[in-house]
Amino acid sequence: MGPSTAPSPRPDGDPRFALVRCPRPHQHCPLTHTLAPLATASASPAATVMLGWTEAELRGRPMHDLIHSQRADGSPLPANECPLHGVADPGDRVAVDDDVYTRKDGTIFPISYTSTAIITGGRVTGQVVAFRDITERK
Repeated sequence: MGPSTAPSPRPDGDPRFALVRCPRPHQHCPLTHTLAPLATASASPAATVMLGWTEAELRGRPMHDLIHSQRADGSPLPANECPLHGVADPGDRVAVDDDVYTRKDGTIFPISYTSTAIITGGRVTGQVVAFRDITERK
């Protein structure tokens, strides 16, 4: 029997846990913080299985528009109301225990996630989003 092809995105091998890395160009203004759309840079094997997208299909596309643009009731979630857009400065972290993502086929599934900024050369250059399918918890 050959090696397993099951997703193993983390050291503990939990296939319900996934990582997505997003480059985040941003611009600081005197009184506002304007962010460009988050474009997906990479996704773990578990993320692609849970979301139904291949990593190539996700790469370079706005993550919010693809997987986080609606609420559990199906109503729109505007990008400016998305908690993930709050990760903009070094040390910022967002943790949400009860949210939803949308799969490629349009179905919604419950998730929890944590996101933190990626710091390169002292500035935020992206963010990492780690999410877990919490269907069993519901």
